Parts: sequence; structure tokens; C-alpha cells
Amino acid sequence: MCCERPNSQSSSCVWMPVKTIFHCRHYLTKEEQRIMLEEYKKQLENELLGVNQEIKELTK
Repeated sequence: MCCERPNSQSSSCVWMPVKTIFHCRHYLTKEEQRIMLEEYKKQLENELLGVNQEIKELTK
């Protein structure tokens, strides 16, 4: 997910799907971008673990 600030007065985030990550990067500080990408990486790693588990189950 990507945090986008619709206007500069608002500090609240509007969460967007991660595929729009590069459309909203300009709203974020470098630290916020790093955190967002780390979260995305964790999500992908978890999905990969699930896929690998399914493959194991199917090859038993």
C-alpha cells in the first residue's frame, strides 16, 4: 500500500494499492518511501512463502 497525502494541509494518509507506488512517491519523504518499500517487501516475501508451501504440498 502507498500512503498519499491528497493535500499538504492534511497529514493523514490515503492508502493506495502498491502498484501505484511510483505515482505517489513525490508526496513522501525518503524515509517514508523506504518504510513503504520495506512493508511491500515483507508482503511479497510472505506471499512467496505461501506459494512455496503450496508447491511443496503439490509435489508430495
